[in-house]
Amino acid sequence: MCVQNPLVSIVLLTFRRPQEIERNVKNLLTIDYDPIEIIIVNNGDVEDLRELPFDDKRLLVLNLESNIGVGARNKGIRASSGPFVVTLDDDVFDFNAESIQIALKRFSVDPDLCAINFKIVDDLTEQQVNWIHHKKIEEFHNVEFETYEISEGAVIFRKDLILNTKLYPDFFFISHEGPDLALQIMKTGATIIYCPSIIVRHSHAEGGRLNWRRYYYDTRNQIWLAARHYPVSIAIRKLFVGMGAMLAYSIRDGFLRYYFKGIIDGLCGLKSVVEQRAALSGEARNRYLAIEKENPSIWYMFKKRIFTRKVRI
Repeated sequence: MCVQNPLVSIVLLTFRRPQEIERNVKNLLTIDYDPIEIIIVNNGDVEDLRELPFDDKRLLVLNLESNIGVGARNKGIRASSGPFVVTLDDDVFDFNAESIQIALKRFSVDPDLCAINFKIVDDLTEQQVNWIHHKKIEEFHNVEFETYEISEGAVIFRKDLILNTKLYPDFFFISHEGPDLALQIMKTGATIIYCPSIIVRHSHAEGGRLNWRRYYYDTRNQIWLAARHYPVSIAIRKLFVGMGAMLAYSIRDGFLRYYFKGIIDGLCGLKSVVEQRAALSGEARNRYLAIEKENPSIWYMFKKRIFTRKVRI
């Protein structure tokens, strides 16, 4: 008896990168796995998609009226039909059939597993990049572990579990939406892992990027993340470290005005954010602290990041 494969939905978020989205879609349509669906959520111009093979029935395009940032990922997830949903940025390539099989096998042995983060390497150098996890990359880059991070443009979800959350906070627009979703997942009792066996390539395409935005949004959204999720003691510690680091980065890179604008806007929007507050507690808080115990020192993280010129994601 032939057992049918589960449908895997692949959600691609794109914004003003016609070459990258064309390359990505053509690559994904050659995946030796069936069935798949590819959902393109377009935050940019419809003309950016003119070269895509619209006659392929596996392809669905959602053209948005304006750039809504991370809210576009939510639209793609909700529009998906499969029990497993991959979300990729338009410049993240080479997700393949082997990646799908690894993920499905991992999900099959752990019913509480909600999200699997991929290993990300540079498209040209193949050096590992985009290390968001609070561990020493030189020790853990090839080790599977539980995490409280989501690599938004390189992750696969079990759909029934991710829909137990409110998905990404769309009012964040960009930055820290991954940790926010991760904390929501942990509160439901589900887990998140980093899996080094699933490898994708990131080309760091410059189209659509604004050089100031990380300094502003990283600063503002740290305040909102703490207000939404952290117990007071953890919030104070996280903000002291995170805001101090952003101050150093902003001075180093010449974006200090955006740092202070982020603080002002973060505080101005705090009232409505606090109304949504649901602090980590109970088992979720214990699991968070257990993961955090394995983190490297603050000094290690500071040195690792302060000497990396500019923010690159």
